Amino acid sequence: MREGTEPGVTGSSTGGERPAACGAGRAAPAVPADPPPLSGDIAAVLDGAVLAGVTPGGVLGVSGPAAGQGGAGRAHAFGRLGVTRDTGDALPDDLYDLASVTKIVSTAFLCMLARDRGLLPDLDAPLSSFGWEGPPDTLSLTVRNLLSHRSGLPAWRPLYLLPGVGRRERALRAREAILRERPLFPQGEATLYSDLGFVLLGFLLEDLFARPLESIFREEIAVPLGLAGILFSPRQIPPGAGPAAGEETPAGGRARRGGGGREIGGRGSADGRWDGEGKAANHAGAGGCGEAPARREALRIAPTEDGFRCGGPLDRPGVPHLGPVPPGRVHDDNAAWLGGAAGHAGLFARAADAMAVIGSWQSSWVDGGGLISLGAAREFLSPQGGAGTSGRRGLGFDCQERPGGGGHLFGHKGYTGPTVWFEPGGRAAMALLCNRVHPTARRGGMDAFREKLLELVFPG
Repeated sequence: MREGTEPGVTGSSTGGERPAACGAGRAAPAVPADPPPLSGDIAAVLDGAVLAGVTPGGVLGVSGPAAGQGGAGRAHAFGRLGVTRDTGDALPDDLYDLASVTKIVSTAFLCMLARDRGLLPDLDAPLSSFGWEGPPDTLSLTVRNLLSHRSGLPAWRPLYLLPGVGRRERALRAREAILRERPLFPQGEATLYSDLGFVLLGFLLEDLFARPLESIFREEIAVPLGLAGILFSPRQIPPGAGPAAGEETPAGGRARRGGGGREIGGRGSADGRWDGEGKAANHAGAGGCGEAPARREALRIAPTEDGFRCGGPLDRPGVPHLGPVPPGRVHDDNAAWLGGAAGHAGLFARAADAMAVIGSWQSSWVDGGGLISLGAAREFLSPQGGAGTSGRRGLGFDCQERPGGGGHLFGHKGYTGPTVWFEPGGRAAMALLCNRVHPTARRGGMDAFREKLLELVFPG
């Protein structure tokens, strides 16, 4: 287990108040420079998962009582980055494919922002009200039912088999194909988890904000929260390399000479921390929000599957990918075919940045102090009623009772291994980032691993 302090944090090295990051919010709580070791029970579960072959390793972000040190958030790396390649120790700043966790970190979050800004004034409005064309059955689907997986759309289709060159053409063909799907049941009458519904929501957000999805996420979420380590389509960067001043960074900002703030993939730390108010505390340096220093350490991206993948390059329709999935290429084939950014998958993140997003939701739910209003947070982070739901879903979010009772937890899990859970009205949260599909997706024990962590992070 590798622990230490986060590089780039301003303020006293022995604690004291850390300045808040860019964007609205309060100053960070005091955090000791040398946090105590991780709970022995949690450490044993993490190490046991590696020994059992559940995952090569990963990073666990945790806040609340399970984190110790007064509940301040921290990130703990365990195991190794990979098995057949990139076999060094996992580090807290490593990026992992979020897979379906993208549905809440990007799509649901952006829907909340659109709701606040009047771009989505009525979640019960049908798709036809946004100027879309297609069969009446699918055009009658509402945003609310798409978010809560009650649209009746099938779970999945191989969109990557459609023709098309370039992201724009592929997006149009994918939207047309999904709208031609016949719902499997009348919307609202049952629940069926559907990637296709969130692919549509991604296209709808692009229409509402009039920008590509990756730009919307960067400009509306990542930059306001001061997060450089959560983005679509990251690229591997060799050690010591970096953009010249004025060049675009992987997170979409502009590099500047002498800039402060935290850099993607910094290696000076083995225990990342954030400020608990939904902001990366170490973005308060001279560089400001969305900016990056001109030189950087290596951007390390955890490998995923070694094997045949579909959804080839944007300029070559029908061309599959053979061999190991390149770092930064999303594991999901439909998302890869759409250029790496889609409503259902595509984001990569560090644990600290994922936890900062959760912190923003928690702050909004308590008093509207995050990026979204209290009303939007309470609307999306509430168990949804209706046929077939069993109170197991919010709007975009999975929902379950806290182990031992005492309220609901909200979150999501992803195919590649990530798992996010948090209590909206409290401080407890966890973001497990790992690559259980490396080198093969034929690994078992992931569900049991997740449940053990859930019980320890959210005790009854």
